[in-house]
Amino acid sequence: MRVRFGFWKQLLPQSFSLIKINLLFLLCCLPVISIPAALTAMTWIHIRLLEGEPYDLLADFLHIFRTEFLSSLKAGLVLVAGLLLFGYVFWFYETANAEHMFFLTMLRSASLLPLLLLYCSLCYIQVMLAHVSLSTFSLLKNGLFLSVICLRSTLLCLLAGILLLAMELTSLPYSAPFVILFGFSFWNYACTYCVLPEIKKHIVTPS
Repeated sequence: MRVRFGFWKQLLPQSFSLIKINLLFLLCCLPVISIPAALTAMTWIHIRLLEGEPYDLLADFLHIFRTEFLSSLKAGLVLVAGLLLFGYVFWFYETANAEHMFFLTMLRSASLLPLLLLYCSLCYIQVMLAHVSLSTFSLLKNGLFLSVICLRSTLLCLLAGILLLAMELTSLPYSAPFVILFGFSFWNYACTYCVLPEIKKHIVTPS
């Protein structure tokens, strides 16, 4: 099925569905280690929404959650390890004092790039986990590859993530109800909307 376009036109009628998906996602995230599988299950539901395909929210969510648990966990652990590593490098340069400030600023900027690239790769990987059957290595490799060659979709995902995070952090505690009801599902829906056509174009093996 083709992904139907018109982001807001598709989003508004699905508002109540996004609330239910967000609450189910948060519930499945409670053990913490289950976050990658919950993210994959949520992405699968959003793909069905975007393609106009029928689904049973609870039954399908839990089915994907169970069947993709290990593959999601493996990819998630690699991504988290990378984010922690490059996050530490960025923090080190951010808090360091040096005589040559220009050189230090360049190091800070350079250490931020891998963090942004890993985040953008995550946007592609979570959709591939829900849509195609690939090894962990192939998921990571294709996620990095697509985040570079599909620049328009990558920048849209990055912009959506930055804007949402900035809005939520700057308006706390007033944004807490939005995060609980919509925050994660809205972000995931937006990312899936942006990258799913690219994955359909470049990754041709459906699960």
